[in-house]
Amino acid sequence: KFEPEEEKTIRPGDTLWDIAAAKYGKGTLWEVLWKRNQDQIEDPNVIFPGQVIKIPKLADAEKK
Repeated sequence: KFEPEEEKTIRPGDTLWDIAAAKYGKGTLWEVLWKRNQDQIEDPNVIFPGQVIKIPKLADAEKK
C-alpha cells in the first residue's frame, strides 16, 4: 500500500537535522530530506520559514 509523503512547513529555527530527528529518530538522516527537496533547497544549511518540504518515507537501507 502506498502512503503519500508528508509535508512540513518550515518555521523559524527549524533545521533539517532537527526535522530528521523528529521524524526519523536520527538527526544524521538530514540528507534524506535534503536530497528529496533539492529542487528548492540549494544549501542544506539555509532553509527559510514558509518553505514547504516533502518528508519521504525511509527505505530500509536509509534506516541503518
